[in-house]
Amino acid sequence: ATDEFTHIMSLVSVKLSGVDTKVVLRLGNIFSLLFARYKGMKNKMIPFVAKKIYKYAYRVVANSRGVAKDASKVFGIPIEKIKVINNPKNLEEIRSKAERPSGHPWLDNKTAPVVLFVGRLREQKNLPLLIKAFAEAREKTSARLVLVGIGREQKRLEKLVGELGLKEFVSFAGFSQNPYAFMSKADIFITTSLWEGMSNSLVEAIVCGVPAIASDCNSGSREILAPDTDPFFRLEKGVEYAKYGVLVPVGKIKETADALEKMLADSDMREEYRKRSTERAEDFRLEFILNEYKEAMGLK
Repeated sequence: ATDEFTHIMSLVSVKLSGVDTKVVLRLGNIFSLLFARYKGMKNKMIPFVAKKIYKYAYRVVANSRGVAKDASKVFGIPIEKIKVINNPKNLEEIRSKAERPSGHPWLDNKTAPVVLFVGRLREQKNLPLLIKAFAEAREKTSARLVLVGIGREQKRLEKLVGELGLKEFVSFAGFSQNPYAFMSKADIFITTSLWEGMSNSLVEAIVCGVPAIASDCNSGSREILAPDTDPFFRLEKGVEYAKYGVLVPVGKIKETADALEKMLADSDMREEYRKRSTERAEDFRLEFILNEYKEAMGLK
């Protein structure tokens, strides 16, 4: 709730001071879901106040169309007042770091294909599904799974890995200050989130040129991997081999396993997605996104 509190205080300060200051809010979450999880009187007050005051911002910036639509509904902000600007990425810096060793033997001295997840180990990421889908895919492949990140779900996930007999094929690599070194050496990047605003790790995987599989959750994944399609369409069955990556339905083990299995077996497909990822990454270039922010703030 820290970001919401900061937004509220900024708007209140401007209102009380009477100074003609333009406040631009940047939103990056699905607040209808986020606020539903808030507990306690203190946290419940933040959504209440935010809904009353966010509409007074000079401009609201959302990092995806899904976030913009949700914010318009939750806060009562006219959709035309919300500017969609994707998360910026320093392509050269990321790719420079990606060239360094990862420090993980499965990647630096690869003897089998590696599927990679990067992010917090929490309920939102739906990692039990990922592990179960990987278990199915492993029946026809020698792949290994590396999870980079920390979080409260780790013990439960480790238990599941043990129950599925995957201990020697799944590695919990912990937190890394340079996840790009993992991404650039992986064969597939995967995210199975229940919801997102705009997945930073998915965009960074694209920048690193790793073929990606993502759940077609309520915001972000489709806009990143299939930008020419309806951003509000949601895949409910089957697998969609989109222009810049593969989309699977949220919560579907079989489709996720099928996508993993097919991509692991098809090196030509992986190579084609690597090339397309490099092309797509240009849309997130830092310089390009900064110009969009300048325009949104009335500085251009």
